Amino acid sequence: MNNKPNFASMATEQLIKYVLEHREDNDAFYELSDRVRANGQPLNIDELPEIIRRKRQGQ
Repeated sequence: MNNKPNFASMATEQLIKYVLEHREDNDAFYELSDRVRANGQPLNIDELPEIIRRKRQGQ
């Protein structure tokens, strides 16, 4: 019997650690990728120079 952790209830840091330790576990990987996608912001290519400038200035 295979009892997997409840990935949805894991903190993101725990899930990252789990994925790194269990690279073959697609369910964990998909949960993590869904979180990254949900928390990410779409990149507007026209804003890229401004984003780079702010990163360089530490903002």
